[in-house]
Amino acid sequence: MDTPPSFIRDASMYLPRPPVDGHPFPANLKLRQHEVQVVSGPGGCLAAAWTDDTKTDGMQGWICGYAVSLDGGQSWSMPMFHKRSDFAISGNPSIAVDTHGVVFAVSMSVQEDYSCGILELSSSSDSGRSWSGWTTITSKQNGIPDRPKLITATDGNLHLVFSNVERNQRSGTLKRLRSTIQAMHSMDHGGTWSEPKTISKGVQRSRWFVDGYQGPAIIEAPNGSVIVSWADYYGNGVSFSVRRNNEVEFDSPVWVRLKALPGTTLLSWLLGATFGTPVTELAVDATGRNIVITVHEAHAMGPVLLVGSQDGGKTWSRLSQLTRRGSNVSIAFDSIGRLHAIWTELRGQEVDVMYASSNDWGHKFLPPISLAGTGTSVTLPNSARERDEYAEALGSYQSLVITRDGNASAFWVDLRDGFLRPKLYQSTWQI
Repeated sequence: MDTPPSFIRDASMYLPRPPVDGHPFPANLKLRQHEVQVVSGPGGCLAAAWTDDTKTDGMQGWICGYAVSLDGGQSWSMPMFHKRSDFAISGNPSIAVDTHGVVFAVSMSVQEDYSCGILELSSSSDSGRSWSGWTTITSKQNGIPDRPKLITATDGNLHLVFSNVERNQRSGTLKRLRSTIQAMHSMDHGGTWSEPKTISKGVQRSRWFVDGYQGPAIIEAPNGSVIVSWADYYGNGVSFSVRRNNEVEFDSPVWVRLKALPGTTLLSWLLGATFGTPVTELAVDATGRNIVITVHEAHAMGPVLLVGSQDGGKTWSRLSQLTRRGSNVSIAFDSIGRLHAIWTELRGQEVDVMYASSNDWGHKFLPPISLAGTGTSVTLPNSARERDEYAEALGSYQSLVITRDGNASAFWVDLRDGFLRPKLYQSTWQI
């Protein structure tokens, strides 16, 4: 087992506290913001993607927004918004920046009944001042390509992973949806793409209303390998797969079983209903040996668990429980191996956005710090409409970015104005 370097064993003395409070995202947004993703690029480049909204209820007004900053988030380009009028929903945006500063944006557009859906790509070579036309990179019938995540590799290739959710047409069966994890790549800057390939094969599936997997994450390791994680649909286990350099296929997935959470009934555990709809996030350190995967609920507050490997993914173990009632976690390693995390947390009637760091790859974390002004009181939803809005507000993935110059930038959905008025906030500090 690796031993933390002596100079980070008491890293708290070298880790300045981040600002007490964040501030609203300095760009012209619409009414509401969900599903945040921010990535870093060369220099002080940051690229942001989010689901914005043109209405105050429902999902019909959902629209994808994208913006670029060249000064570490102090100022941003005018947002580019994208909405497909022939689909009910445009959302789940993803964004990536290559080594030359070219920004690539992905948008998902789907029908509410899961009858069809598409993923589209646009790019900007001038830091978000102008964008190329949108082109379809994959389309699905009788299903949707859900929760896409895009990265640009150091060799210039683009890699995309998503949940391929299909409707079950067989009558008399309990399972109405089937979900697999599919990956595809482009070797010509998004001009053409490989056919989507299912990588979630040979692993136990959940035994409940939905059969399959959800919540994929993707990252490039220091050696150039592409790593993907996902969870079975009800969170009984996490999977990990690698596409190594110069190889076409992903390795057979490694499956890590999650122990039943306290309070889980035997029936729920047997049926595979430990987590509900799961989301995973990935982080890998500069050595490539230490890998951490988080798993948590996508649309509710619940336990946030971490599993990790210290041998490049050969063996895995349970690390820690980041919080008992949280969501929307994002993790990242810095250059000296400290693991940083942000997440949304509910404590009684208080909702807050927390930040903490770990000096031992996620086994233990320093006491968390509020990024959202120590939180705000919220009225938990009572009506069906409010419950829907609550789920939408929590159905997001926010971002923590560690840049090469030693800055941390956190971007999150802030609920200080209530569940019906989520706002996009950011905070930047030196680590």
